[in-house]
Amino acid sequence: MSCWALIALKTAASAKGRLSETLPAEQRIRLVHLMFEQVLDALRAARHIDGIAVVTTDPMNASDILCISDPGGGLNAALTQGAATLAERGVDEILLLHADLPLATPEEIDTLIQAGRTHGLALATDKLGQGTNALYAPLPLTLPLRFGIGSCQQHQNEATRQHRTIEKLTLPGLAFDIDEPQDLQRLSVISPQRYADILTKS
Repeated sequence: MSCWALIALKTAASAKGRLSETLPAEQRIRLVHLMFEQVLDALRAARHIDGIAVVTTDPMNASDILCISDPGGGLNAALTQGAATLAERGVDEILLLHADLPLATPEEIDTLIQAGRTHGLALATDKLGQGTNALYAPLPLTLPLRFGIGSCQQHQNEATRQHRTIEKLTLPGLAFDIDEPQDLQRLSVISPQRYADILTKS
């Protein structure tokens, strides 16, 4: 079995608009890049990840990342296109996850993949238990993607419609995404050295 991670990465200039009153554009761009690098580090160290693909319009220089052109149409369209591309390349399994998960660990990533292999589908919730921060599925992808507000329940509903089981996990690192100013405050406490230069100026 071959499991690849797939991330949809917004253009740096448009990322994290909800933090615009807290961080100026230059610092938001740096924050996005740092978080993305931490997600990549966790994926590279995970035992069950065989490759990494990113759907984006931004150029990337990493030799170990497959870049897939963003077709437009939003997050779900980008991830669906990315999943189809990986399936065409012979990939068997996919882990879709967000780029703003600075506390994600290789162990959590492996736990989610193992749960997915056991149950057929698996997702990791956000900190409120309402959103989906990561989703495991076999390829070709037949589960309609519903990332966005209330996506956890929507993904569960889609699985039920297909008479499939989806395991729901709450994993601390994968649950912690950065959306609101209070998330930045917590990040400054948990990971002060890596983000000090950005967050102390906010």
